[in-house]
Amino acid sequence: MLNLKQCQQCNELFTPRNDSPGIFCSKSCNATYHNKRRPKKERLKNNCQNCNNEIFRPKVFCNHSCSAIFNNKLRCDPIAAKKCPQCNKEFIKNTKFCSKQCGWDNKKKNYSLEYKRAMIRETYKRYIARKKYQTPVGEDLHAIKQFYLNCPKGYEVDHIIPLSKGGTHSLENLQYLTREENRKKSNKIL
Repeated sequence: MLNLKQCQQCNELFTPRNDSPGIFCSKSCNATYHNKRRPKKERLKNNCQNCNNEIFRPKVFCNHSCSAIFNNKLRCDPIAAKKCPQCNKEFIKNTKFCSKQCGWDNKKKNYSLEYKRAMIRETYKRYIARKKYQTPVGEDLHAIKQFYLNCPKGYEVDHIIPLSKGGTHSLENLQYLTREENRKKSNKIL
């Protein structure tokens, strides 16, 4: 005797398999039935930022070309003009300097012999002070670097109380001395 059942989706008669409860006649009827019952997500509408065409929410632009056009407008916007740090001329490029020449001039200025020497001296003194725990916590290291960089020609940065005698590597303990005075002072406290 045939055990016929009626499909809940298409209302056709079918014989169920031994391993299934037999509510639907096929997998496609099963999928269709469950998809109808599932609530549909509401797709929120939005407008493309470039051309104002209607699009759906997660997207900001309707296609890649709109995205590129919008981003290129931002890069070339005259409002976003910046000043070159080397020559103070206004420019619109997405670079730090207005030209390669300004970039090279700035690099030469930053890596001059005096700059290198000042940075080497400051780094060495900081190393010695750190080794002896003589740099106070919260000390402004940028200000100390600037003190070394602003040292006039013919002068050297000296610790008033030398590091070897327990002085700190702080801005209050630094002074400018001529080369001869610094050599005479050595590591004495005057």
